[in-house]
Amino acid sequence: MYSGSGFSDWEIGDITVIIHKGVYHLFHLIIPNHDYIAHATSKDGISWKRVNNALFVGNPGEWDDDMLWTMHVCEVEGKFEMYYTGLQRKDRGVVSRVGFAQSNDLIDWEKNKKEIFPIESHGKYYESAESNPRKWLSFRDPFRFEHNGEVYLLICARSIAGPVSRRGCVGLVKITQDVVEHLPPLLYPRMYDDIECPCVFELNDRYYLIGSIREDIKVRYWFAPEFMGEYHSFHDDVLLPQGNYAARTVQDGPHLLIVNFFYVGKIDALRVLPPPKELSTDDKGRLVLKSYYRWKKMVVKTLASGNLNTTKALLSNPTAFLNVESDKLTCGSRSGYEIFYFEKPSGQFYLGRNHYRGGNGKTGVGVRHG
Repeated sequence: MYSGSGFSDWEIGDITVIIHKGVYHLFHLIIPNHDYIAHATSKDGISWKRVNNALFVGNPGEWDDDMLWTMHVCEVEGKFEMYYTGLQRKDRGVVSRVGFAQSNDLIDWEKNKKEIFPIESHGKYYESAESNPRKWLSFRDPFRFEHNGEVYLLICARSIAGPVSRRGCVGLVKITQDVVEHLPPLLYPRMYDDIECPCVFELNDRYYLIGSIREDIKVRYWFAPEFMGEYHSFHDDVLLPQGNYAARTVQDGPHLLIVNFFYVGKIDALRVLPPPKELSTDDKGRLVLKSYYRWKKMVVKTLASGNLNTTKALLSNPTAFLNVESDKLTCGSRSGYEIFYFEKPSGQFYLGRNHYRGGNGKTGVGVRHG
């Protein structure tokens, strides 16, 4: 897994991925300095190699001379656009704005000097620098989305009204021929301090909106029949469990992939970029995660359960049971705890087929490295 590690193990920050001519391009922040946006490439979305850095903080006095935050990269009419978040030193880094850069090849980037950038909050629908009880302003993490020929930016913003710790919303900006229009929030659940790294996509005749929640370090989602419709949530709205963050989607041919970084425990722990996962829906329209399609393309040999190395019980629990058949392995424990294990069958492998849990107990699968 890619980590981007240098001086520390947790340098990788918020990400975006774009696929061009069969090559995966990853752009990500560098934590904690936020002084440039890194760029790595891959042929399979799993093994990455760093290339030239994409963008650096501005020179002293420029609007982005302090830090660079979350970005989104997309292809538009044969060229590439990057919408990114910038902070300025004279604001003490507490006001976030959205800037714009362009590239012909995804390697060399030039910041755009259009008068509409940077885009900032003016306070009609969202908190602004003048109306901001937290004393630091969220108007950041842009995501470009084109709908019916119109260009929109989804923004991590905060409503102008409501409980101070619950104003987090997905703001919406419309750009028409270099004119910026601030629209009402696309989503305002009145539950979170911020909805970070928002992203929207259409799948199986529904629109889905995802966002990363800082309070519990999870990725949650909402759905609507139309892009500008009323977004609802299922009783279980967690798309990616705790530790997964800054998720964004990318279309890979017929496969809709979701990519994010992951960290364990505290925020300054090891951060890695896991392999992508694929998005689908069940019969009720709930989002479902599927294994990355490229894993199957890498298989050189398949072992049935009956051909695995000897499976053993570690704790010798007398209430535990284990039955190994040619095409099925069944294990469990009626009382207490047991761990079943076997030596890994290969230097690189993945567990395929189906996994079923019977009864009301708890179970899990673990892999020991080394």
